[in-house]
Amino acid sequence: MSSSGPARNWEKDFLINELGFNQYKNTALFIKTNTLLYSPSVANKYNWFDLKEGNLEILDSKKYDNLFILLRLVNLNSFALLKYSEMLIIVGDKYRINKQGEKVWGFKYKVNAGGIYIWNIRNSSNKIYTEILNKAQAKTMLSTQMQNNNK
Repeated sequence: MSSSGPARNWEKDFLINELGFNQYKNTALFIKTNTLLYSPSVANKYNWFDLKEGNLEILDSKKYDNLFILLRLVNLNSFALLKYSEMLIIVGDKYRINKQGEKVWGFKYKVNAGGIYIWNIRNSSNKIYTEILNKAQAKTMLSTQMQNNNK
């Protein structure tokens, strides 16, 4: 889960000041023209984060040409970039209901040889792999992906 306090804000200034995104309300969603970026800050010893139903609905809204997930991996001082379509592979129908009655999908990751494997906590049969990126790599890769207009 994303942490509160300083960890929650880790590299948020990078998203806003260097990449030019605007934060959507008080969420982990960031918007820049036709791009929507879900960027949770992951800072816990269990290497997990979540995706709430409300955020998923915004990502599914079809209002944006580019949909990405940029994990801010606080403990690793790095990033991991995924296309939203890649994340859908592991979302599935396995979720929990939070106190507000909202569906929440939980995900874990494991570091492995310069990258991470990510999977749904409630269904680990599907995993996706992506590279671990430093700040410069994340900026370049995201800019390239946005220019290619990939979803």
